[in-house]
Amino acid sequence: EEEEEEDDDLREDDEFENDNASNIANVGSSFPLVVDEKEDVQRTITEIKKQMEIADVGLAILMSESEKLESLAHGMEEERCMAATTHDCDDDDEEDASSSSCSSGEKGEKEYAYGLPEESLEVVEHFLQEETLGCMSTNGKGTIFLSQNGHAAYTSHIPKALRNILQQRQTSLPTPIYVSIGTKARFYVEFEDGKAEWYGPEKLSDCLEVNADLDISCVAFGKLWDTFFVVFSDGSWEYHGKGLPRGLVRLVVEDRRRLSDLAKVTLGPRGEWFVVAKNGRSWWGGLSDDLDNVISDVLDEADDEDGKERVVDFIDFGEKDSYFLIYE
Repeated sequence: EEEEEEDDDLREDDEFENDNASNIANVGSSFPLVVDEKEDVQRTITEIKKQMEIADVGLAILMSESEKLESLAHGMEEERCMAATTHDCDDDDEEDASSSSCSSGEKGEKEYAYGLPEESLEVVEHFLQEETLGCMSTNGKGTIFLSQNGHAAYTSHIPKALRNILQQRQTSLPTPIYVSIGTKARFYVEFEDGKAEWYGPEKLSDCLEVNADLDISCVAFGKLWDTFFVVFSDGSWEYHGKGLPRGLVRLVVEDRRRLSDLAKVTLGPRGEWFVVAKNGRSWWGGLSDDLDNVISDVLDEADDEDGKERVVDFIDFGEKDSYFLIYE
């Protein structure tokens, strides 16, 4: 009996040890599983974050492309509407349409092409033959030229207030060196001593007064009364008005990221615009079919002497698709 009891005790001890060993083995095997699960979760979270970052980048690219396409669509729609408006106006005003005559002249390296009212051609052609052009501006009905020596020549229908200033100015006073005229009797004229006179919206006066320490390169008047664009001699610029062409705004604000390197800007009464930077590069838009064809012909030509391509230096615009183009 004593031997049986000892055998039972031994069996119980073996079973206890086996159970403990089994439990220890289970604990040992379960711990790595917990660690593996945590690592898997962490890897999964990290992967999800990476995918989210990739998705965010893709979304940003898509939004950027969407904005570009929307801007392009608006620009194309604006040009389509402008073309339709121009065609309709030509039909309605057929009897009063300005002359479609286009001439070119050469003064040194500069050449000119223009489509202005018949009544203006005599003044225009005489000035280009006798004077060296320093500055010019047209609103279609009226055109004004300033020579490099300060002489002014102009046709009828320039703004009356500007004509009075020029006619009544004493010859002993500094001569005009820059002039710009627009529709609705707007104008800006500057003299050799830096003094200037103008007529236009209140916002223009505010702009010129705030920037009185900067020299003016140009002032352009748009199709609406309060639409204007001012370029300063350091290349900086300001504009105002709801009537500013969308293509122009897209160029200077979005495409060129507000670079302060402009030399000149002109605007027309039907949404036309021209921009030239200080490096000589130029852009334009909103042109009539007639002017677009003229520029295409000019650019297709090569100089007979050296074969260089033509460069558009300046375009100004007036009513009824009138224009004045300078190229070399």
